[in-house]
Amino acid sequence: MLFETMRRYRWSVALLCLLVFATACGGDATTDGDTEPEDSEPATTAATTTAAAETDTTASAEEGGGEDPASLVPAELREAGVLEVAALTGQVPMMFVDEDGSTLAGVEADLLNALGEVLDIEMNLTDTNLDAIIPGIQAERYRLGAGSITDTTTREETVDFVVYASYGQALAVPAGNPANVTFTTACGKRIAAFSGSIQQTEMVPSLSEECEANGEPPLEGQTYPDIDSMFLALESDRADGALLNEVVVEYRVANSDGAFEVGDTGYRSDPKGILMAKDSPLVDAVYAAVVQLHEDGTLREIFDKWQVGGVVLDEPGINQAD
Repeated sequence: MLFETMRRYRWSVALLCLLVFATACGGDATTDGDTEPEDSEPATTAATTTAAAETDTTASAEEGGGEDPASLVPAELREAGVLEVAALTGQVPMMFVDEDGSTLAGVEADLLNALGEVLDIEMNLTDTNLDAIIPGIQAERYRLGAGSITDTTTREETVDFVVYASYGQALAVPAGNPANVTFTTACGKRIAAFSGSIQQTEMVPSLSEECEANGEPPLEGQTYPDIDSMFLALESDRADGALLNEVVVEYRVANSDGAFEVGDTGYRSDPKGILMAKDSPLVDAVYAAVVQLHEDGTLREIFDKWQVGGVVLDEPGINQAD
């Protein structure tokens, strides 16, 4: 900006001199070491571009920079025009297969579509088991993973998260809670979790340790391939409780025609978000797009549509695990 202002000032002075004094000031315009007029604009553009590039490389993703989020998508992906997304379904209302048997719907399906519009790229969602999401991202079969997935320090060793929500855990039980399952009475009970989830890998073991420390039997942990299987186990009396994200439990219970109820809730609270390969350039693009949707109100509108607006964070972030 300073260079441009001085350049215009010098040429204004030169023109005035030419008009008033004719040849008296003739040589002054080009004898001060500045670039010739026809070369000055490219020089200014190059300098501006270089300065912007230096700023981009030194600023963190969370500082932003006012760039159009779409411009941050890597060129090869922008040219392909599509991002492959591994979607963990069964997470009603967060991500699930709609009644037509093929369309993916829910909070994060809507969010991904909104992100696609901001990033000017198509989102191709594929129903994927949780165990396959991170390996699939590492193998570049998928570029993003979503579906009420928890950001943990262990997962951050291999992937990065853009986080926009946080919520706790709950226990779903059959109507009437016949086994009297709560977080304080779960010792020795049959507790279902789905494979690869933090409920299976962290919470069931942690609760079991507490039980044993108090001289009680550990939880009888059960592992299922998906959430539907867990609720079938509750219905058929093969499990006493199912440990899941509280938004999923509450939605399932509310739409179960009285078949299930919430046994207990409020255990922990964990950040949730979209994951990408570690140090992927997509992190900057997705983060910038999420920030834009947060600031213009679209993010909250999407969550409110599914009646879970209260879990939206005040500010999005990157890698928020404790």
